[in-house]
Amino acid sequence: MMALSRPAGLLAASQRAINRVLFLVTLAAAALAAALAWLLSGRVTGPISALTRAARQVRSGDLHARATIEVPDEVGTLGEAFNDMADSLIRMTGDLREAAEEEANLRVRIESVMQSIGDALVATDGKGDVVAVNRAAETMFGRSDGTIVGKHLSEVLKGADAEGRTLADLALGGNGASVQAMVVSADGRHLPIALSGSPLRDASGQTVGRVVLLRDVTREQEAERMKSEFLSNVSHELRTPLTPIKGYTEILLRKRFPRDKTEAFLDGIAQSTKRLERIVEILVDFAALEAGRLKPRVQPVDVRAFTAGVVDRWKGMSDRHKIVRKVPAGLPPVLGDERLLRKLIDELMDNAIKFSPAGGTIEISANAVAATGRRRGISGVRITVRDPGIGIEESQMGRLFQDFRQLDGSETRSFGGLGLGLSYARRVAQAHHGDITATSQAGRGSEFSLLLPAAQQLHSAKPPRDDAKKRKGFDRPKPIRRTRPVTAPRTTSGRKKVAAAKAVRRKKPSR
Repeated sequence: MMALSRPAGLLAASQRAINRVLFLVTLAAAALAAALAWLLSGRVTGPISALTRAARQVRSGDLHARATIEVPDEVGTLGEAFNDMADSLIRMTGDLREAAEEEANLRVRIESVMQSIGDALVATDGKGDVVAVNRAAETMFGRSDGTIVGKHLSEVLKGADAEGRTLADLALGGNGASVQAMVVSADGRHLPIALSGSPLRDASGQTVGRVVLLRDVTREQEAERMKSEFLSNVSHELRTPLTPIKGYTEILLRKRFPRDKTEAFLDGIAQSTKRLERIVEILVDFAALEAGRLKPRVQPVDVRAFTAGVVDRWKGMSDRHKIVRKVPAGLPPVLGDERLLRKLIDELMDNAIKFSPAGGTIEISANAVAATGRRRGISGVRITVRDPGIGIEESQMGRLFQDFRQLDGSETRSFGGLGLGLSYARRVAQAHHGDITATSQAGRGSEFSLLLPAAQQLHSAKPPRDDAKKRKGFDRPKPIRRTRPVTAPRTTSGRKKVAAAKAVRRKKPSR
């Protein structure tokens, strides 16, 4: 056995060297491991952090945020899926925004359609609660939208039909058929209506509510009443002249009478025929004016000569009233159809005589109307008919020129008439680009004024001097030859002459 010995100091130094090497190796290994761990964690946690940031941005509303991950592993696949999801969200959000805009536009259109409907419209849900109304419904019920929506229909729609069924039951159970009934508004007014209720269905056909339509038929009933009254008036006015015509004719056919009685009978037939002819002409002209088929054949009409003819004609037809004319010289002629204007003035004169007491004075006058603004001279002529009759109540003035409207609508028919005279007169005036107005007080007479355009303009609005009559267009009107009222001829030869004259007139072309 051999024994080696070394110094203890050398052995300790070697041990320290070995330990140092081991420490350095361990430290290097730890540093390498840390570096490797850092590199590996960066490859994993970096994409995850980017994905987390992108997710937070999307959650805050930035749909264009993307996760930038460029690693070919599962994290990279997850990043691509996240980006695809963000693209899908953008498309879906765009689609939802377009759908919301379309829905909003549709709601606006539906609301516009609802509000534009002149009839009252109420929409309910499946339980009968009101979900929408239009302005016409608010007006009919006398309540605002806020006090109607949300309430049950029975609380809003009050009233019943002729059989006692409530309007709410009719509306919620109807199949679209119209029912006549009376509705009671919030202020207690009773309105005649035509009610119809129809089911509101969804895409699957299930009933989800009701649509109720209520039409105010007040005007329709008034029009029907006026129509019936007009037909009654027409039949009465036609029977009035036909009765004496028929009676006198039957009497003359049965036996011979002395000449004076025969002439009286024939005169009665002639007067009744005139009245009948006037009624028929008014009806025909009114219908033609209403349809736009009758156009005035305008030409210059001398106002003095025209009004003189009116006075002469009505003096021969009414001996119970005094008829006077106040028309200054020098008035310009007016543009008009003399036949239509004569009928218009005849309507005014007929009313003035009909509504004035016996012995009253009927006045027809005319005056020039000065132009306004920058124009100078005379723009038109106003022809006025005044009477001292019963006058017109202020409350009835607004209905004066309405069709088929009679201010005396009583059953006694103390004054008669068709109810078309004044509306016919206004239509004729408007067809001449003129107008007709009325002023009146109950018990103090009436005044009707017809304004017609002048055929030519004057250089000054002042009344013309005497020498102005010599100017062109202002010649003194020729005197009117006064004619006797039409009566039956007194001799057989005279009747033959009249018949021959009528035959010649019938051969002439009519106006």
